[in-house]
Amino acid sequence: MPIYAILRPYILSFIPLFIAMGSFDFLPMVLAMTRGMDEAKRKKAMREGAAAAGLILVTFLFIGKAVFLVLGVTDSDFLVAGGLLLLVLSIKALLLDPDKPLPAAALEFGIVPLATPLLAGPAAMATTVILLSSYGLLVTLASILLNCLVSWMILDQSPRLGRFFGERGTQALSKLSYILLASIAVMMIRHGVQMLL
Repeated sequence: MPIYAILRPYILSFIPLFIAMGSFDFLPMVLAMTRGMDEAKRKKAMREGAAAAGLILVTFLFIGKAVFLVLGVTDSDFLVAGGLLLLVLSIKALLLDPDKPLPAAALEFGIVPLATPLLAGPAAMATTVILLSSYGLLVTLASILLNCLVSWMILDQSPRLGRFFGERGTQALSKLSYILLASIAVMMIRHGVQMLL
């Protein structure tokens, strides 16, 4: 079997979760909220946030599926509903101005809001359950772990990335990620409709 065929489900599961977690989307917010923070404390907050986000997503992966079974929601139902949700979120993010970030003084930055609702927000939670239905448990768990690792690396290097890309660059990356997310959402809806038919 070609190596691409083996890696394909992992790649296809990694991309939508990476976009849903949105590390690049709130990079300007992270920069603003950690400005002036002690470097050791900042790095600790990034580690705690990424680890907590992974724990939240893995927990929801199992609990969410059980809840859907109790409610009688099928995989095809959730593919269509989740795809519509991700499509609406991506269109909203593309067309509307981003919300103003909250001041650092108003929040404890560690697990809240970094792990949730930023990294492990509603879109990421919905995406994990969709991926479980599409690619299975092993691939979805690998995607969660890898995404949390990549998110930690991005946020840990946020000062350097902010200087490298600049404000306009980070905004452009954010918009591009939502275009990709919209495309993936349409694919999920299409697969869900095909399963229903």
